[in-house]
Amino acid sequence: MKKTFYAGLIGLGTVGKSVVKLWPRAQGIILKSVADKDTKTARAVKLPGVIFTTKAEEILNDPQINIVIELIGGVEP
Repeated sequence: MKKTFYAGLIGLGTVGKSVVKLWPRAQGIILKSVADKDTKTARAVKLPGVIFTTKAEEILNDPQINIVIELIGGVEP
């Protein structure tokens, strides 16, 4: 039986948007949540069924998330 893993993505800038666009469908890893502080910038990606938050802690503290992908730009989070 194939196990399903849940992932959380922190950072939805240039690289984060590209990762979401290329996200492997039906590979057993489901993108559950995305965190980004910037809520004003229009995103050119659709995230149906994905939880969007401005707090990375929500992803880090979610017991269902097995994989955290950090793509924050800059020096300070």
